[in-house]
Amino acid sequence: MRKEEERFIDALFPFIRTPRMAKRFINIYRLLRVRASMPDMDFLKFSDPQAGEYRAVLTLLAINVGYPDVAPKIFKNLIAENS
Repeated sequence: MRKEEERFIDALFPFIRTPRMAKRFINIYRLLRVRASMPDMDFLKFSDPQAGEYRAVLTLLAINVGYPDVAPKIFKNLIAENS
């Protein structure tokens, strides 16, 4: 992971309440990074500090891992707003 990603992950600490959640969060994010690096994806755009797509991914992942009971409602509202 790049330094920018690590710094942003540190800022998401309030979402992750237990060490188990932290491990789950990091493992899922690593899998997402691998997927983003596949030939049909644009990993440079994903990991670019200026575009910062990784920040959106990390934020949504932190919500999903840290608050799984609330996450579906938030995601449903986000999808409705963007439809």
